Amino acid sequence: ANASQLKRNWLGSPLIYHPAVFFEYTTDKVMVQERLYGIPVDDVQVMRDKGVNIQHLAEAGVEVFFREVFFFNFFHADMHPGNVFVDISNPQKPRWLALDFGIVGSLTREDQSYLAQMFVAFFNKDYRRIAELHVFSGWVGEGTRVEEFESAIRTLSEPIMNRSLADLSFGQFLMRLFAVARRFDMTIQPQLVLLQKTILNIEGLGRQLYPHLDLWKTAKPVMDE
Repeated sequence: ANASQLKRNWLGSPLIYHPAVFFEYTTDKVMVQERLYGIPVDDVQVMRDKGVNIQHLAEAGVEVFFREVFFFNFFHADMHPGNVFVDISNPQKPRWLALDFGIVGSLTREDQSYLAQMFVAFFNKDYRRIAELHVFSGWVGEGTRVEEFESAIRTLSEPIMNRSLADLSFGQFLMRLFAVARRFDMTIQPQLVLLQKTILNIEGLGRQLYPHLDLWKTAKPVMDE
């Protein structure tokens, strides 16, 4: 069912492809799906040898993730290299191939809204807005003062922000942010942990493919939209 939903969401997309499930042949013990042909995503040298546009592939992966979370609200939450292949039939516009849909995630409308605003605030270095969103969403303790939390976020963020964009990891920032928020009695939301895990997977894949991946350039236009 997850495979079928993801395929429907991305039908006709040049960014990613999902196999069709043949439900008429599928039983409780056997799942029958379309066979896909591609190169394992971590065979980077093979793709380079075949003239694949690695930068395009890395940026497409980031866009896929953000669209899954904020447009479809249904994201593949197990995007490790064993589940990801690459269609290189058009080397200049390679396409992701996703498999194994046992772990997926979705958010409440409220969490979606708060996270979208928080990501945009992060891109704009608006620490006060990040603090306000944590307080307004109820993720941190009821008595948390926005000014105090803003100061803690600034202390966390500034050393990261002063690094080049290519060296920034949004997944690492989220991990540190949640660690800071725990000092303010943050209630850990299981769906946010799954989202964080997925971000780290996607970012790791993207940087393995293209170390100079610019998260700002790729994700910010999608988040602004």
